[in-house]
Amino acid sequence: MTGVSTEDQIIVGLRCGVLRDDVDLSKLAIRRNARLVVLKRARHSTQSEGKEEDTQPSISFDRKAPTPSPVVTEKPFIPTTKPTVQNPPVNFDEWQDTCTCIFVSGPIVQPCYVRKTDAKRVCQGCAATCQIPGSVRPESSTARLFFECECGDNCLFLERKHADLYAGADRERLLDVLKIRRISKERQFDPNQMNQEQRQMLQRLMSGFSTVSQYEDPTMQAKARSTVPLKELKERVKKALGDRVVDESSPPFRSELLKQLVFWYKHEFFSWCNSPKCNQCGGETKGIGGAQPDRQEAMHQAHVVEVYRCTVCNSITRYPRYNDPAKLLETKSGRCGEWANCFTLLCRALQFEARYVMDFTDHVWTEVWSEEHEKWLHVDSCEALIDSPLVYEEGWGKKLSYIFSFSHEQMRDSIRRYSRDMNGSLSRRNQVTEEWLDTVIVAINRDRTHRLGLPQHRIDLLQEREEIALAAGHVTLSEDEKQGRISGSKEWRENRGELGSQTASRVEDIEQISVEFPNCRYSMNRDGTTRLVTVGTTKKMSDRLRLTSKISGQVGAAWLTDKVDVSEPFSVEFKFQITERGADGLAFVLQNEGPSAKGRDGSDLGYGGIPRSVAIEMDTYDSGTHGDPSGNHVSVNSRGELPNSAHHSFSLGCTRELAVQLADGGVHHVKVVYLDGSLYVYVDDLQRAVLKVKILLTDYLGSGQAWIGFTASTGGLSQVHDLLSFDYNTL
Repeated sequence: MTGVSTEDQIIVGLRCGVLRDDVDLSKLAIRRNARLVVLKRARHSTQSEGKEEDTQPSISFDRKAPTPSPVVTEKPFIPTTKPTVQNPPVNFDEWQDTCTCIFVSGPIVQPCYVRKTDAKRVCQGCAATCQIPGSVRPESSTARLFFECECGDNCLFLERKHADLYAGADRERLLDVLKIRRISKERQFDPNQMNQEQRQMLQRLMSGFSTVSQYEDPTMQAKARSTVPLKELKERVKKALGDRVVDESSPPFRSELLKQLVFWYKHEFFSWCNSPKCNQCGGETKGIGGAQPDRQEAMHQAHVVEVYRCTVCNSITRYPRYNDPAKLLETKSGRCGEWANCFTLLCRALQFEARYVMDFTDHVWTEVWSEEHEKWLHVDSCEALIDSPLVYEEGWGKKLSYIFSFSHEQMRDSIRRYSRDMNGSLSRRNQVTEEWLDTVIVAINRDRTHRLGLPQHRIDLLQEREEIALAAGHVTLSEDEKQGRISGSKEWRENRGELGSQTASRVEDIEQISVEFPNCRYSMNRDGTTRLVTVGTTKKMSDRLRLTSKISGQVGAAWLTDKVDVSEPFSVEFKFQITERGADGLAFVLQNEGPSAKGRDGSDLGYGGIPRSVAIEMDTYDSGTHGDPSGNHVSVNSRGELPNSAHHSFSLGCTRELAVQLADGGVHHVKVVYLDGSLYVYVDDLQRAVLKVKILLTDYLGSGQAWIGFTASTGGLSQVHDLLSFDYNTL
């Protein structure tokens, strides 16, 4: 194009008249299977403004509908100086000019076309995408300096209110926003003209709607609400927000409620099942195959039944994989399918806008619309992750292909939200053509909105949300998105290849070592050193035990190899050193789970998840999800028989902000005394306790003896946790 400098920048005109010049149009080629797909927004009907689009009643469309939009063929070309065709052939691989309704630059030469009906001038972008074939002709000059395009109401680029969104978008995703607008209502889908692969895809997509439709059942929602301790969760929200407590219907309150719901669901309600316990003796079982569901199991949508044999009594145990979310409220157990199914129901019962997400590489999760953040939040309940959409590709190492999000209103192709390697993902999407898939999704959604009678403003809102998601692109990876999978047994995760690249910090590494803590009376070697079992990331250094290094996602623990008597008075003294300001802290723990016990990383300080345990934590990070009183406090936490948690609601007693900074890099001396049914905690000043908690340890530990030791963890932030000395004595 003559007279155009490669240094020209495109100025994006905002609706308010503000201009931006940070987008280079030469980079606005979004390719999908070697072509640019630009989708027309459904609400841009040919009818006059204010009239709703005439939606089709079902996905089997009237065959006498208007002619479908033309399909882009291979090797198309763009006219240069003297076009000889009635409409410009579209070469999306080379197309660099976009509608001047939004994208303007001057002065540049812009190919110009004239509508035959009213002689209005349209730019090359609109002539190629918005106009009916044969309805425009090239202007005699074939090119003009900057002019205002007069495309009209059907222009795919008409939504100027989103111009600021376009201007701030990732350059390589800018035109991808228009993907949703391209498939016009004229494109038809005929279910009678499908091959086997297409039928299988359609069946799978429709099954997603079958799943989410259940969540709208008022009876089922009522049952779900009765299961959730909503009053308690709201109290946790208020503690977490503190002085920022706002109205319960406000976006910040709802966002925090979602966090608390995820925490409760993961740590207090639902459980992961690698293999069920024996129905007869409660022993471990081993899978031996499958069976057909019986009548009762089939009533609750158990399409698959796993069969296990007890390794102790040889009895057979059946494990139905229920798909009925109401039944899952009772069983409270399963794998990712059951987790996501039940959790999405709970979200809908609490009036969150939620979607069920189906990943064809064998995983499912939930998306929740956040009014506070104005976007769909990825929520993986079995991983306790919120807004970490890249974790599957980057952390788990999955080779993604098809990912679809289902609400009771519409479905969406969501792969671009979860993949940064779109070339790789698209290369694996070979079951059906992209054009066929796009057509089917539009047809399904049109049928869905017709059946539900959705008003046009609701359809518009749902459409805008998708455009926002597409325009946002991906920012830098969070620490959570770098981590491998944590749910499921190590062997199961390893077989699936989902441990990720950073698994060294998460794999249970158990070793018995000797450490020179000569004053400890228990578990001593002949040379006076102490025998300890180290778990996770704990390493023996020359003069200390290093529970965690400054690496994200670590959990370290160390336990005496023998149980000690905790029914009688005792004292424990230890010295520790925490270097680097980060997260999350360490704890002195008494527990009856075993000498290889290890809890969760991050804010749970390495003891969260260990049942029958009491933890005296030195917490160095104020976690918003755990309701911490400060980022420098001491707390005694226990849930008795249940898995322990560092959440503040399970604190039996705590300090506020300590005068001593626990993570200042210095050596700190702690003394814990159990006497007369109370725990006393001293920090540095061994004459004055900073905390006293009345507790009968045997009630919480379930026994008069327990393993004692230490845990520490890091999360997205990290720091070094070192244990320098340890002294246990009876009183």
